Amino acid sequence: MNGKQTEAEIHFVHQTDEGDLLVIAVLVETGAANAELVGLLNYTPAKGQFVKPEIMISSDSLLLDNLVGYRYKGSLTTPGCLEIITWHIVRDTVAFSSEQIPQLRSISPTNVRPVQEIGRRYILATD
Repeated sequence: MNGKQTEAEIHFVHQTDEGDLLVIAVLVETGAANAELVGLLNYTPAKGQFVKPEIMISSDSLLLDNLVGYRYKGSLTTPGCLEIITWHIVRDTVAFSSEQIPQLRSISPTNVRPVQEIGRRYILATD
């Protein structure tokens, strides 16, 4: 936001039957430990492996009640980066502890793009 990166970002990716994509992005800042994240990280597979966890993870502690934010058309953050999708960046952030953030990053350490120029994108504030 405004050229500043946060500690991490969580993406909730949704796809319609027609193939249209919407990503709701929740930004992560350093703060108190997030209990729900502990359960998720305990079942995170090594890169290239697939594990079906036998637990339920509630998105309540990862997805905020207030989804006010910013919306724009963009691309996925992984190659080919060409797909046109709708991004919704939630204005409020969630907190993870300074120990949890590196664990979260270890899930996909190469899935990070530098801050992009706005270019010809139109960014809409939502209420």
